[in-house]
Amino acid sequence: MQDFKGISEKFRMNLAHHDGGTDRVVVQIGLDGLKLLNASDNRTMRSYELGHISRWQSRGGSLILYTRTPVDVEERQTTLSADDSTVRNALDTLTCCCMQ
Repeated sequence: MQDFKGISEKFRMNLAHHDGGTDRVVVQIGLDGLKLLNASDNRTMRSYELGHISRWQSRGGSLILYTRTPVDVEERQTTLSADDSTVRNALDTLTCCCMQ
């Protein structure tokens, strides 16, 4: 997954860590997958192909992604948070990309 091809949408969100901390990220969602970019320097922190996202759920101001790559034994959970409108728009974009 080198570069996104075509159009992608970007959303400013917070990435939650297991220790309770957060990082400010830009979530880029397109037909090639989902990327988490560092908000300060656009460095790719994580990258998921759409086929590796097994499910997701929305809880208030959070979007929880469950991913499983070929090397993972168990599902991994990634929690992104933002205002309700941003979470809804990111969820709509992700759903549309997965349905295409």
